Amino acid sequence: MLRKIIHVSIDSLFASVEQNNNPQWQDKPLVVTMPSLDQGVVNSASFEAGKLGIQPGMTTQRALKLCPELVIVQPQMSVYQMVTKKCLKILSDFSELIEPLALDEYFIDVTDNKKTIESPLDIAKLIKQKIFSDLQITISIGISFNKLLARFASDLEKPDGLHMIRKDEVDNCLKNTLVDKIYGISKINLKKLRQLNISTCFELQKFSIVEMINHFGTYGEQLYYFCRGIDLSPVSKEHLTKIITSEKIIPIITNNLKIIKDLLYTEVQNTVEHLTANHFLTKTITIKLRYSDMQMIQRSKTLKDYTDEFHLIFATCLKLLEKTEIKEKKIKLIGVSLSNFQKESEQLELDFG
Repeated sequence: MLRKIIHVSIDSLFASVEQNNNPQWQDKPLVVTMPSLDQGVVNSASFEAGKLGIQPGMTTQRALKLCPELVIVQPQMSVYQMVTKKCLKILSDFSELIEPLALDEYFIDVTDNKKTIESPLDIAKLIKQKIFSDLQITISIGISFNKLLARFASDLEKPDGLHMIRKDEVDNCLKNTLVDKIYGISKINLKKLRQLNISTCFELQKFSIVEMINHFGTYGEQLYYFCRGIDLSPVSKEHLTKIITSEKIIPIITNNLKIIKDLLYTEVQNTVEHLTANHFLTKTITIKLRYSDMQMIQRSKTLKDYTDEFHLIFATCLKLLEKTEIKEKKIKLIGVSLSNFQKESEQLELDFG
């Protein structure tokens, strides 16, 4: 029996929440980013900004050139966390098998679902209606018989899309699917593919499994199956992650405290996104710095209680930053790590059990 897999992607999560909470920004081009950084990067862009060519990952400077009247908003991670927790609660009403990929992205296996609804298309429509009704945000949904194809499908009709790839449609879908849409493919492997003049999954199918391994190492075998639309991995709600890390090499070495704090904010944001998406609470927080003389240092603190609160984690990182030599030394890398995890459900049992 073929599985029924749904991939949910929240459309422009940060920007959508900001527009919902601030009516004066409705229907205006808006981005969520850290505006004080000259080379700040857009985290999220509203639909209106997207129509002007502004996309996540673009520098703030570039975005402002495309739209001088752009509304720039600083991220509020604690607000976004509350929204995604409500979204996850809605999803959990349909299935216990939910696998988070990020704060705004989830797989759901609805083969055996709580509503005993046969059609995954009907389930997807109900999910879209419920999330929009309760949270006033739109989602794009892809449906297929495996995770890979469900993810491909959700990308075909953004925003507010709903697309299903059936078994007899796979070959036609892969003809036009770009290889950079394959989940987990690295920039190094994408560069190799460009050198081989490969741009679509269909073109990649000309290589044998031996040739794929020769070109891409151990990942070659997985890539061989992925470019053919084959993915046997289950939707798994259990993750054995021992540490969540995010770090950034700074293009220009600096000891400007304002810039360093903004960079630190972004790295905390990245780690807390993964923490929340996986329903984890953390107790141990670590910052990492590499000075311009290449010396690498770490400072850690273990909290009294488990938490997923963004502001508490960021405040802890700021205190750890005070224990470094940033006033005397410039840095070229900054990073944040979270470890010592507990599942959110375990904490609820302790609180109410």
